[in-house]
Amino acid sequence: MLRAARSCVAEHGLAGTTSRMIATTAGANLASITYYFGGKDELMGAALFGELSARVEPVLDLLEDGEQSAATRLAYAVQRLLVDFEAARGDLPVFLHALMESAAPGAFAQQARRLLASLQERLAAVLADLNGRGLIASWVDPDPMAALIIATAQGAALHAHLHPDGPPLADLAAQLSMLLLSAATPTAFQPHNVASADPA
Repeated sequence: MLRAARSCVAEHGLAGTTSRMIATTAGANLASITYYFGGKDELMGAALFGELSARVEPVLDLLEDGEQSAATRLAYAVQRLLVDFEAARGDLPVFLHALMESAAPGAFAQQARRLLASLQERLAAVLADLNGRGLIASWVDPDPMAALIIATAQGAALHAHLHPDGPPLADLAAQLSMLLLSAATPTAFQPHNVASADPA
């Protein structure tokens, strides 16, 4: 049923995909959607955001491996992301469209927000650990930085879809990793001072 939902969305878009279409593609009874998932929105959320969560989970596990150095963790995590990205490249338009649709209220949006909140929380915990070990600069605020990394990843995915002949995603990911690691030495520039500075 989950594969059928993704297949229908890829062919017809979210708006054009109906419960009956999914059931027919899956060779299942229409009522099974309500029985197993509660409704079409819940099924679509599980099919799209559940898949994203399954792809990201191993990456977060790598980042949380405290026995590895920060550079090693980031390198392994980036490598895993790239492998998964290539494997799912054909599904990328579906996932990007799903993220856009999640701005509207409803069960579908709730699943998207739960996934992003979970990703941000775990990534922030990793950044806080790196911060506490002095591996990244003290000005790196884990929560905003985690949100920025996720937003950057989403933007990079969209860029790769719209501009396939641009810089390889591997290069973008490597640049992002090195930017974060290069923040290991505090500088005179403190971002929180900018907002409070007197313009006069």
